[in-house]
Order: sequence, then structure tokens, then C-alpha cells
Amino acid sequence: MTKFEINIVSDTVCPWCYVGKKRLERAIAQRQSTHPEDTFSTTWAPFYLNPDAPTTAVDKRAYYASRYGAARAKMMHAHMAALGKKEGIEFSFGGRIGNTRASH
Repeated sequence: MTKFEINIVSDTVCPWCYVGKKRLERAIAQRQSTHPEDTFSTTWAPFYLNPDAPTTAVDKRAYYASRYGAARAKMMHAHMAALGKKEGIEFSFGGRIGNTRASH
């Protein structure tokens, strides 16, 4: 029997972190299917992805375009959507975004 202790550092709105969470869940399930005696514990810690994000929520698409440029933001969204789909996630890139300090 192996006891796995996993420490995770994540921002509450980071899509990459969510993809990683889904992949970790799948890996744990795969391991437990062949080693049911193994145990897993996870500890979550906050990561402040963008301390400079506006404290008042703004349009997410406009914010990414201003931060990365319109073409790069579009490319990033397409790439994230494709990765998400592989993990059963349907990302929505509309809506509003702001500072995540309070969520930590």
C-alpha cells in the first residue's frame, strides 16, 4: 500500500489549473483501479495568478485582448478549448473577470 500526499497550488479561476485537476482525478482513478489499496490525500494552497487584475470585474474577452493582443488571445482560447474538450470541459470565454484575491 502506498499513501500519496499531493500538494496543489492553484488559482481559483485558472483554466490550466482546472485541466490539471481533471487530469489528476483521472490519474488517481487509473492508479486505484490497479492498486485499490493505495490512498491519496490532496492539500490545496492558493496561487495569486494575477495580482494586477482589476478589482472591479471587466469583460473577459476585452481584458485578454488588451493584455495579450487580440490574435494571441484568440489563439489561447482555441488551444484551451481543445484541451478542455479532451478532459470533458466546455470552457466559456465570455463573461467578466476580475481580481481573485478575495476568493483565496
